[in-house]
Amino acid sequence: CSLRLPRRGVEEFWKGGNRDPAISSGAKLGNAISGDPWPAVLLRMKSFQDLHKLWYVCLKEKNFLLAEQHEAKQQRIRWKHHGRLKKVKLSMKRILTVLSRREIHQQALRAKEILAKQQEREALET
Repeated sequence: CSLRLPRRGVEEFWKGGNRDPAISSGAKLGNAISGDPWPAVLLRMKSFQDLHKLWYVCLKEKNFLLAEQHEAKQQRIRWKHHGRLKKVKLSMKRILTVLSRREIHQQALRAKEILAKQQEREALET
């Protein structure tokens, strides 16, 4: 029984990419096709934990694409995934916007509660 250690580190960046020897060239082209960036409407329906997980999936994808882009620059070949990187960055920006707006909303609710308690105290004092 041989134990296989999990992949960690730089090797994981190439899994599923152009340098992965386990994938055929047709599958590599299929992996290069990406969908649309996450719309803010769908992100607003997600929980904090889901958004947190999605953020790290996007971060990993962004790092993967940047590593591929860097390798293409080193080899002086044309890199074809600019649109894919743009979509990942846009999704990350939208996640950050949704979380920021939630935090602003929570702060406004806390401020209203504090104001209501303060008004209650002032009414009792007079």
